[in-house]
Amino acid sequence: MKANIVRACLAGFIATTVVTFMIYFVSPYMTGGPSDLAGMLVGMLGLSWILAIGVYYLIGALLMPMVYVRFLNPYLAGGPVLHGLTWGVLLWLLSQAVVVPATGGGMFSSEAGGLRIVLESLVGHLVYGLVFGVWLGDPTGHPAERHHPIGSTPHHGRVA
Repeated sequence: MKANIVRACLAGFIATTVVTFMIYFVSPYMTGGPSDLAGMLVGMLGLSWILAIGVYYLIGALLMPMVYVRFLNPYLAGGPVLHGLTWGVLLWLLSQAVVVPATGGGMFSSEAGGLRIVLESLVGHLVYGLVFGVWLGDPTGHPAERHHPIGSTPHHGRVA
């Protein structure tokens, strides 16, 4: 079945927006200091703040949803929440084992704040995955099947 890329990108946009608000408004209460996601990207990529946010949204709302729909979704079991949380954990592992070390933060943020940063990153990626999975639902665009307990049958509005 062909997956609905537009729906996946919308779910990615919503998830990216939720995580962005978390980074700017919730993370300071969790970590005790301000978090500036765009500021980190400005330093890494040499972009202006607004372009850095644009790159962040490109990754979260377009690139990652397309990768998910194309390469991961066909192989996952379970419902949308489990799919999303699995995706969040995989993105977290990728970020902590590849992206953070490549930007000088060390393996699992060992040079960027250690356990506190690793856990904050995990929470952010789990929230992204959860919101993504819930909003995406079944990425093929088909409604989920309704499962009925053994021995009962749906009456579809008819009175028995």
